[in-house]
Amino acid sequence: MPKLLAPAGLPDTSIGSISAPVTLIEYSSPTCSHCVEYRTRVAPRIHAEFVTTGKVRSIFRPFVRHNVDLVIFMLGRMARRNEARRGHCEFLPWRHVIR
Repeated sequence: MPKLLAPAGLPDTSIGSISAPVTLIEYSSPTCSHCVEYRTRVAPRIHAEFVTTGKVRSIFRPFVRHNVDLVIFMLGRMARRNEARRGHCEFLPWRHVIR
């Protein structure tokens, strides 16, 4: 079971306390309408109610379904790096979880 939960490729991006009693692993695709709905409406509420209170640790893993997803995640990683170097950059709803 631990092998199934291990990240493949890039290291995990996590938010929240490492000692939280629950770990939520989210696989998400930026071109999936259900994923976008979750990321924009549900995830912020989970973050506010559970992650910031230390009840849940949230791990984000990109789910690449095709080349468009791959390009979006690559651009998101670049935007995140530029944001760290130059300040705030509004780019994607995924930018805060892509490292």
